[in-house]
Amino acid sequence: MVRVDLERKIETLREELEYGKKLHAEEIDDLKAQVRDQGVNVEVDGIAPDVAELLRQIRAQYESIVLKNKDEAEQWYKNKFEDLEERAKLNVEDMEKVRSDINDYRKQVTQLEMELESLRGTNEYLERNLADVEKRYEVEAARYQTRVVQLGSEFDHAQAEMKRHLAEYKRLMSAKISLEKEILTYRRLLEGEEKRSSSSSSSSEDDDDDAYKTKTTKKVIVKTIETRDGKIVSSSISEKQLLEDRSDADTSSSSSSSSDEE
Repeated sequence: MVRVDLERKIETLREELEYGKKLHAEEIDDLKAQVRDQGVNVEVDGIAPDVAELLRQIRAQYESIVLKNKDEAEQWYKNKFEDLEERAKLNVEDMEKVRSDINDYRKQVTQLEMELESLRGTNEYLERNLADVEKRYEVEAARYQTRVVQLGSEFDHAQAEMKRHLAEYKRLMSAKISLEKEILTYRRLLEGEEKRSSSSSSSSEDDDDDAYKTKTTKKVIVKTIETRDGKIVSSSISEKQLLEDRSDADTSSSSSSSSDEE
């Protein structure tokens, strides 16, 4: 585009130069015609030598003017042409630089497009992986949540069982303490009854027999406890009396064995 404009400008300058040359030629022709007219008049007047000299001077003067104008026109044309050529060179250099920049930009655009495609592929791959990870996470989270609920239920059940066993243990301990107290009470009653029976037996004698005999009365208290699955279902207490005839030796041995049992 720039080269076409420069060629058009050069063609215009050439046309202007040709037009200037043509104009100068016409002016010279006019001057020559005027000189011829003056020469004819001079010949009529009879002063031809002076007219010839005058024509020679005028011709020399106009030839000098023409040469000067020609040189100036040629110099102007030459300067103008050189200026246009310089501009054309600069424009060509600019065009080459622009073309080089355009090629570089195209290469950069191509490289960036390739990188963009690579990044798009990477992005799609990461998105697929992210979707898979999220799906696996949801499945794992649901499984863990189910497990947490299950463990919570098991913990609640274990806690309830522990509370139940603790309550049962406390109840059994209370029953044990109560039984121990009752056994201690019954033991004390038995000991007191044995002491009274022993003292009453030692004061009586039987004259018909060779040996002394004592009569001992024992009270036996039987407590029956019915349990089921570790729980006390029912309990009952019954009392029995036993009457025994023993000699003094037997009575003393019975007392000593009772003491050992205590």
